[in-house]
Amino acid sequence: AFRPKRFWSQAPSTPEVVRPPPKRRSAHNAMAPCTCGSSRGLALAALAMVLRCVPIARAVTSHLQLTPRKTAAEAQATQLQASLTWKEVSPPNRDVYMSYSVALGDGIQPKAGAHGRCNSGYMGAQFRADGSNTLLWSMSGREEGQVVPVSEYCHYDCFDCSPPNRRDFQCKRDDYKLSIGVIYTFTMQLELQNASGAMWSVTVFDPSAAGAGQLVEVGRVFFKDREFGLPTEVCRVLGVDPYAFQEYWNSKQQDHTTRASWSAIAYSGVMKPQDTDGYCQGGAMVSLLELQGLTRAECKGRCAAEERCRFASYTDRDFAFAPQDGSHCMLFDRCE
Repeated sequence: AFRPKRFWSQAPSTPEVVRPPPKRRSAHNAMAPCTCGSSRGLALAALAMVLRCVPIARAVTSHLQLTPRKTAAEAQATQLQASLTWKEVSPPNRDVYMSYSVALGDGIQPKAGAHGRCNSGYMGAQFRADGSNTLLWSMSGREEGQVVPVSEYCHYDCFDCSPPNRRDFQCKRDDYKLSIGVIYTFTMQLELQNASGAMWSVTVFDPSAAGAGQLVEVGRVFFKDREFGLPTEVCRVLGVDPYAFQEYWNSKQQDHTTRASWSAIAYSGVMKPQDTDGYCQGGAMVSLLELQGLTRAECKGRCAAEERCRFASYTDRDFAFAPQDGSHCMLFDRCE
């Protein structure tokens, strides 16, 4: 039977505990894979569009269905993984966005841009006409001040509107190069929670990077719920009614073909981290490995690449261990 695992995160001066993406899980012990009418249970949302002398450029949307069907309350999912593969952008100097919808909670009174959810939006990647690429995570909220951007890549925004407000946010990376044919795995997961709300993150794993691949942080955002009278048991789980879309947002580009797909989509409830006092007991005697000079995302990536690792503790304030930058990463096979 599936059982959520609990672990602890730190007070500000102690290592934070994070959980690596789980190994592939079958439908009976994790929230099911996502399918588009596939009897094999393969998660695939392939979208393609060809524009030939059409007056405007818009989006092609595909609604996905979970197998088995579950509500957000039934699923209790705290992690979403979905793999994006770009197959063609022809000619290459075009603007196109491939996106997957994400939401927190479901079934509450509609308000602002959240549409009956605590927060809603999408994540994905763009190819741009100038040759650059963008990794994106954007969501809308219900109240001003409901979200707090945490990482350097996130800022307040206005979700598909303007001007910016303190209800919506966007996390954006313009400094990472994408390639055709590479399977990029996006992960949105709960990182920690306390009495006021929960912090969620989005990362992308690039298997083509040197060594064992690279985990790229797109962003981290703290979502408040209790302060705004939102039910914590609803707002701290993922919505499970997804859709995917491919969008051409530049109406001046009207003669191009792009193909991309989402696959291996899975929702799971692998962890429920608590912002309580305590963390995995450290030291070389019990930890699998101690590292310094790493970012938080790199520490998580090292744990994901280590077969025995199930937990990672990280802090950037342990200057006694790492005088240069204070980063202290510890990998564990258990957390006590």
